[in-house]
Formats: sequence, structure tokens, C-alpha cells
Amino acid sequence: MSDSDRLTGYVEVWWQAIDDFTTLLEQLPAEDWSTPTDLPGWDVRAVAAHTAHLESLLAGGQHDEVEIGSPDHVRGPMGTFTEQGVVARRDRSPDELINEIRSSATTRHTALRAEPPAEPTTRLALSRSTFIERAGCRRTAETDAVRIEGDADLGQRLVAGLAVTP
Repeated sequence: MSDSDRLTGYVEVWWQAIDDFTTLLEQLPAEDWSTPTDLPGWDVRAVAAHTAHLESLLAGGQHDEVEIGSPDHVRGPMGTFTEQGVVARRDRSPDELINEIRSSATTRHTALRAEPPAEPTTRLALSRSTFIERAGCRRTAETDAVRIEGDADLGQRLVAGLAVTP
């Protein structure tokens, strides 16, 4: 099995998972949407809002920079980014959240079927410590600490993006 076939299979598993998840959400009674989850500070509605946010972003939607206050469960820039997606959808109805998940996922699925994933054209080779330095912004990694194979321009953009990932 080629990498392309394997990736196409993963797309179909994800697509089925979206259908299963949204079908489950549709079956929830209204009172279950406020049920706490194992995720600190999040109920079922927050999990659905988080999924809607991520699917929207992956389909090309914009991130909403909103004020989140100071929730105890939010730690660091990635936590803030994640919570903003949830808070931005706080006033949406269950149907609106489900529809956003389905609409965004359909956009992605259509694009992925039109242009199936292929083998990567760029590979980055870096040590664990270099990755931690770049992604964690603890200090700047040496410029030659990352070896790029393939599309050098894309590789440079990926390396530069490591230092600013939320």
C-alpha cells in the first residue's frame, strides 16, 4: 500500500468519525449539552464548539480573537487559542454547532477527494532538543540545526512557523 493510499484511507476514517460524532450530538437531549466532561472547564457544548472551531480552521475559516477572561483550566498560548474558539461559539445553538462541524468537514472532504493527499514533498530532520527550542520558543535554535530535504522554500516556512506556533 502506498503512502497516498494510506492517507486516503485516513481521510475516509476521519470522514466517518465526523458523521458518527455529529449523529451522536444530534441525539443528545438539550440537558446533556451542559454535562461536564473529563476535560477541566469543558462541558459537552465546549467539546462540540472546539471541534467546530478546528474543523472551520482546517477548512480555511478565520480564528476569532476574543476575550476569554482567566479560566483556571487555560494554560499558555495554545490553551488561550483553543479556548478562544470555544468562547467565540458560546452563544451558538447545538444545531448551529453541528451544522458548522458538518459544513466545514464537507468543505475539507470535498477538497481532499478532489486532490487526495500525496507523499510529502518536504522533510525536516531535527533533533528533539532543536524541536523543543524552536516550538517552545525557549531560545533560538542554530540556523543549521534543521536539515531540509525537498522543497527548501516550504521547509524554511515550516521551520520559521515553529517559532510562532500558538
